[in-house]
Amino acid sequence: MDASSAAAFSFQPNYVPQAREEDPEKSAASKGPKRKRLAKACDACHKSKRRCDGTAPCSNCYFASKPCNYTDASGRPVAAPNTGKPDASKAPRSSASRSKTYSEDDEPRASTSRELPNGERRQVRKRVKNHWPNILQTQEISPESPISRDDSPQDRAAPVMLDHALTRELTNLFFTHCHPVRAIIHKPSFSASLSHNGVPSHLLFAICALAAPLSRQPHLRSTAPPRLRGKLFANAVDSQLFDRSGHLISDPNLFTAQTLCLLMVHDLIAKDAGGPANSRYRDLALQIIQTLGVHNVDNVASAPAPTPDVIQASIERECLRRIFWVIHIMDLQVALYNQRPLPSSEAQLRLRLPVDETSFELAVHSTSPEYLYSPSARTHCVSELGHFIRFFSLVAHAEQIINRSETNLGTLAELEKRGEEWVSNLPDNLHFSEQNLQVQQSMFETSSNTGAWCFLLHACIPCWLHARFACCQK
Repeated sequence: MDASSAAAFSFQPNYVPQAREEDPEKSAASKGPKRKRLAKACDACHKSKRRCDGTAPCSNCYFASKPCNYTDASGRPVAAPNTGKPDASKAPRSSASRSKTYSEDDEPRASTSRELPNGERRQVRKRVKNHWPNILQTQEISPESPISRDDSPQDRAAPVMLDHALTRELTNLFFTHCHPVRAIIHKPSFSASLSHNGVPSHLLFAICALAAPLSRQPHLRSTAPPRLRGKLFANAVDSQLFDRSGHLISDPNLFTAQTLCLLMVHDLIAKDAGGPANSRYRDLALQIIQTLGVHNVDNVASAPAPTPDVIQASIERECLRRIFWVIHIMDLQVALYNQRPLPSSEAQLRLRLPVDETSFELAVHSTSPEYLYSPSARTHCVSELGHFIRFFSLVAHAEQIINRSETNLGTLAELEKRGEEWVSNLPDNLHFSEQNLQVQQSMFETSSNTGAWCFLLHACIPCWLHARFACCQK
């Protein structure tokens, strides 16, 4: 994936409004000449090239507290093309707090599809489906899938209140506690985009869905059990990413892949024990990052003073790789719990491992690549997450051998030897020592603690593995 193609998937908003066919009756009702530009977008969204829902006011203008006007090609005012939005007076609005009712963003899509006749709804869905590549034209979802909208209309239409204070709380809880999935988002870029209203609401909702169980807000703690406290946010994400038949209608970009990865983790947390497995979010996320070139070899030469575009492209390539590896970590956990074979092939696992957390957060794009099946360098710039993936893969392999009816002690001895070699090859800053422990404990108190989380597992997993080997040898 070269720098020019990667730059197309920037953290900055890049939504281009889509032209849609209008209902003839609605066009006649507007009593204005046919607009040559995008008929659905308001003036502000048309100027900034953002997707507009066609309501008055639209979601973008409402959240940004901007005037929302619709004009034709001659500059004359026209009516908003979409009148299916609920009355804004029914939702609490305060000009002082400028809080946002995110249900107003999500409701137009659902309400519009309910108002259209079946024939027109089918035509709209067809236009949306044909807009995407074949890889995203997925099959109809099964009834047990969470994307099948098996929730009652009352649950799905329930308002989701997310003001600025709650947004700040939940996003910081996410980056502090939601490991390892928080590693797929570059926090400095996310914070900058959030302060400029540049984060898509579906990504923000997905973050809140994972962080909601950690909040002590009374209105979030009223739901029991805790694992379901983020369900309203997850339902809001579903309504933005998928149409009624379960087809992905969001742009297949980095934001969408990150959102799908977060939904995958939330689904694993929220589903009932023994419930049917659902790989829809996982599969779509993998398809998108493969389309974006996650397995392409980096061809960015190191430069003493890289340009901002080069740095941004490097960050986005790293985020794509981290989505793949976090999905692999979750696959390992599911395989250990269900005693199933690992779904990833050896060819897929030849992808470059994540860079170290310092290089990722500070956008040091010229780090040396590391790979799963290659020896790691003993330097301070070695990947903490990469070392965790190496040893966790070893644990998964060992568990598969232990769970067999006939355990091969020779294979276990070989795995134990590999584990000891892994510990001995750790760099000095990742070895378990009193000094390193104090450093990592201080980092654990911050929201930049993925390295500290990996350090903890580096110390705990070898102890667990030695205990398992000892039990098998008795």
